[in-house]
Amino acid sequence: MTKVGILDCTLRDGGYVNNFSFDNAHTFTIINQLQNAGIDIVECGFLDSFKGKKENSTRFDRCETINILLKKLPQSHNSLFVAMAEFGEVVIDDLPAVTETKNEIKGIRFSFRKSDHRNIFDDAQKIIDKGYKLFIQPIATELYADQEILDLIDRCNAIGIDSMYIVDTHGSMMREDFRRIYYLFEHNLNQTIRLGFHSHNNLQLSYSNAIDFIEIANSSQREIIIDASIYGMGRGAGNLNTELLADYINKRVENRYKIEPLLEVVDEYLVAIYKENRWGYSLEHFLSASEHCHPNYASYLINKKNLSIVEIKKLLASVSTEERREFNKMLIEQLYVTSKEEMKLPLNNLPASFYKARTLLIASGRSVETGKTALRERISQNGFQTVGLNHINPHIACDYLFFSNQLRYDGFCEILNPEKLIVTSNIKIRSNHQNCFVADYKQLFEYNSLSVDNATVLILNLLSLNKVQEVSIAGLDGYDLHDQKNYSYTEYNRVLDNDALQKINDDIARSIRVISQNLHISYVTPSQFKQHTKQKIIGVIPSRFSSTRLPGKPLKEIAGLPMVIHVLKRAQMSEILDEVIVATDDRRIYDIVEAHGGKAMMTDMSHNNGSERMYEVSRSVAGDIFAVINGDEALLKPEHIDAGIRGLLASDAPVSLLYNRFEKKNSPADFKVVLNNRKEVMYISRNDIPSDARTDVPFMYKAYHVMSFTKEFLETYMTLEQTPLDRVESHELLRVLENGYKIQGIEVASSAISVDTPEDLEYVRSVMSDDPIFKLYGVQE
Repeated sequence: MTKVGILDCTLRDGGYVNNFSFDNAHTFTIINQLQNAGIDIVECGFLDSFKGKKENSTRFDRCETINILLKKLPQSHNSLFVAMAEFGEVVIDDLPAVTETKNEIKGIRFSFRKSDHRNIFDDAQKIIDKGYKLFIQPIATELYADQEILDLIDRCNAIGIDSMYIVDTHGSMMREDFRRIYYLFEHNLNQTIRLGFHSHNNLQLSYSNAIDFIEIANSSQREIIIDASIYGMGRGAGNLNTELLADYINKRVENRYKIEPLLEVVDEYLVAIYKENRWGYSLEHFLSASEHCHPNYASYLINKKNLSIVEIKKLLASVSTEERREFNKMLIEQLYVTSKEEMKLPLNNLPASFYKARTLLIASGRSVETGKTALRERISQNGFQTVGLNHINPHIACDYLFFSNQLRYDGFCEILNPEKLIVTSNIKIRSNHQNCFVADYKQLFEYNSLSVDNATVLILNLLSLNKVQEVSIAGLDGYDLHDQKNYSYTEYNRVLDNDALQKINDDIARSIRVISQNLHISYVTPSQFKQHTKQKIIGVIPSRFSSTRLPGKPLKEIAGLPMVIHVLKRAQMSEILDEVIVATDDRRIYDIVEAHGGKAMMTDMSHNNGSERMYEVSRSVAGDIFAVINGDEALLKPEHIDAGIRGLLASDAPVSLLYNRFEKKNSPADFKVVLNNRKEVMYISRNDIPSDARTDVPFMYKAYHVMSFTKEFLETYMTLEQTPLDRVESHELLRVLENGYKIQGIEVASSAISVDTPEDLEYVRSVMSDDPIFKLYGVQE
């Protein structure tokens, strides 16, 4: 009877599941339990001279690292310890020579790709010369021509290897495929060389092929080796289970393995790993085996969630034979895009009114469900035109539905209204949808050189192409890799692979960074992509004509220009503001601003302060941050505006306020501030604070009235009623503090004064001509 041995590859092939993250203690325990079970050969992991690690990984940097672990094992067992070395990934000259020590690496499994099979023999001979048992592992053996296998066998016979393998890399071998190759090896390989079989379980045939191997080898005197891993642990479809194979050999060949130590490894370690990183049968691995190609091709197409299985098989079949063995991402991407472009519907453009409406895109994230009540109110208040993306949302009624995904379209097509349906030209539509709107898939896919076919990205590109300036989005949450409850409706055809989900998140983030440079995107539900979106920042200069102490103040001339124009020109020099608007209640101010090339907006006369006037601007001008710049700051420095906004962006406060050192006492026209250790504003007063009644106070801090608000908080601010301290001090930010919100203080060095009195005006007039900023714009006037 043929001697059958088991080689366990849990720590090496199983390492693909958890990125080889076995810590030293776990590695030691698993190896020890494999010894206790009587497993003949234990593969301890990979050798990798370039990416290997010294600890807590089974992708080792060198043999000596493994040997340190092995020397701690009991000496009473007879397992052979081996490591895998892939051709080109290990410096063979650095391998230590084998010694008489029992517990050390004695064998090297030398793997290589078909393209390298003629180049391995110098390294192979060096491995043998160093005293190692050499296992030859031709990756994807089924891809070799018979003559290539015979030539390889001849070279192996000549150098005296220990073992040679049939490697079913793609898990695609049927019984007859395996037998044909087996007999080729059996009839030509020296009888003293062991024959091994390493399989992947894509077609769920590893166990049956292993049993067939045992049965047909029974008539031979050759020793055979069968690879397996505990619990079938291995990338994708996994491997043959060590415990199943050992149990079969115990019952049908020879009772020599102990199963309990293997089950203890499953219970103590592998169940937990399996829960986080599952392996086993999957559709992509069936498809890859069926088409004899690398499983990543099938995974890539399946994770698009955009193609039927028939379409995926067709695309896999179109991959050339020479490209199937190694995954070529650029190739499969091109095949995928080409297939989409080939299915081209005639275009049918949307009406101009679609692009003029205030649009809210409804993506499929859970935030639509959890925030549905507030979202409905926002839609009603803002008069949004709603567009659902690749689904019909059960919580929000949509005016239009946009589909770029064939599977999603097929799932909803029975209830779609063609008059409100927008599809990309790659969609195969039903005959009753012939009058729907059709956008050019290729144009949207290639726009901005993004090459991303996510529905949100495609419709954002469509809006950008049609010169839309702003859009709002709900439900673009981003995929949660841990919870995976990513949809606001029941969706069974969803991406489960974390790497694929992260790739989608990365593609959307990259696209948003580009698109938001020209299209203002605001989020009405939480989104992880907000951080990647260009914030549109609006500067607002409130300017009213009436003033108790200085009537007509905005139009007072300073160095040949009205004061409001000085503030406007300086604000326009900001590096961070996207737009500057003068908000006024007086037509004279409006006309002066427009005459000097600025943008002015007429606002209500009833506003109590500049923040309220800025809020009115925010209702009609899209922006994420609004900075109110008082119209009497004639000596304003543009960099101070930028400092205030950057301070807001860097903090968790919804408001920021500039302040500077101030020494003038008893000046109720100037607001003083006190701050905590985090430079957050604690109080604002017209009185001198802190008091110098008991301690000398060499300086105070004065509010420098450039205030920045997030758009969200500006909405909240307008719901806050005037508070007692606001009434006493007559400063609108006190109602913010009294309601428990933070105000981030930003210190700037400035001696500029606000023009509140005739004396202030005369002072500013006296210094303006020598002001360096004035010289940058004043001479042009």
